[in-house]
Amino acid sequence: MKELTDYSGEFNPKLKPEDLSKELLVDLLKLYGRLYRAVDGFWYLAVMDKVNEETATECDFAVWEQMAKYEVERINKISGVQGTDVPAFMKYLQLSPWAWNMEWDVELSDADSAVLTVTKCYTLEALEREGKGRDGSFCKEIETKMWDIWAAGLNPDIKFTYTKLPPRKNKDDICCQWKVEMAGKSTV
Repeated sequence: MKELTDYSGEFNPKLKPEDLSKELLVDLLKLYGRLYRAVDGFWYLAVMDKVNEETATECDFAVWEQMAKYEVERINKISGVQGTDVPAFMKYLQLSPWAWNMEWDVELSDADSAVLTVTKCYTLEALEREGKGRDGSFCKEIETKMWDIWAAGLNPDIKFTYTKLPPRKNKDDICCQWKVEMAGKSTV
């Protein structure tokens, strides 16, 4: 069977991922990453509307603390990523559907430190469009903790410290920048 580049033809009751072209699989993987982010946003907003923002944030952290460990273990196992240092975390991050919702660059200093620069962030863009000024506070209060939650899924000694956060000067400015270090080994 020829690899499908789309699924516009007849229904195939035996369709499997192996039947899809690499390009279509990549497009679907990127979409799944966006869906992952969307469901996070939808449930957060639902809790915020029905209860309050504080409860939504508490629930968000509780869910992501469990999910981070769950995801890191499974992604690293299936992909063969080994180790618990900063490069191992960056390898995991490259494979995470959560991280596919951003465009970012990493400058690795050594096994204990790196600088991560986010150049495109859909969450930040949504907050900027919202226009309520939550972009700066959200990133400082939420994302600072979220990065540490994700890193703790691999190694609780990996810590993120922001060097630049929103608000941005303009749309061409970077979204944010972080020092990533093993606790007690500041070298960046």
